[in-house]
Amino acid sequence: MAEQTERAYQKQLGSNIGFRKPTKKIPGKFGQRYYKNVGLSYKTPREAIEGTYIDKKCPFTGNVSIRGRILTGVVKSTKMTRTIVVRRDYLHYIKNSSSNSSSSTSSSSTSSSTRGCDRKTRQSLAASGGQRRADGGDGDGGVAGDRAGRQPGAQRRYEKRHTNISAHLSPAFRCREGDRVEIGQCRPLSKTVRFNVLRVIPASGGSDKKGFSGF
Repeated sequence: MAEQTERAYQKQLGSNIGFRKPTKKIPGKFGQRYYKNVGLSYKTPREAIEGTYIDKKCPFTGNVSIRGRILTGVVKSTKMTRTIVVRRDYLHYIKNSSSNSSSSTSSSSTSSSTRGCDRKTRQSLAASGGQRRADGGDGDGGVAGDRAGRQPGAQRRYEKRHTNISAHLSPAFRCREGDRVEIGQCRPLSKTVRFNVLRVIPASGGSDKKGFSGF
């Protein structure tokens, strides 16, 4: 009766705890245990088959189906009850924005110079500026474009980023901070939890849970 820690009586969905004994032998205490295979080549843990815990959000013994994305990350926090925080590191690509910034600067300078002119003068200045841009002789913009053309790949950079994802941890698993886990997408289990732990890979030792170790 170690699993009866709540006010309501904890029981599995799909298992009939009645007076009649089942005709065939079912694993688990008293021969009443419901478990399933989540698919995707993930093996059902032995604790889920022979254990006595009750968890309706468990992908192996509860009413939760795994579909969608399968992600991998490092356990950052295990302070919540049956929920962990998974950190995922990735690289973000920064596009070359020098030409865009130069064009915006030239357009702002043109608008400021035509602020005190009448309508015909503004139209003529705008037409001449558009002709210069079409010819490729728009001062700084042309120089910036030439520089970008001379040095391909000079502005291509990556920056390190990370994101934290909350995932449900079934009592069938035991994990610590720094372990690697594989999580699968499921239906919303709470306000912020949309993933479920499917596999735990223990850390080899000395791993930093806050360091950028994705690559």
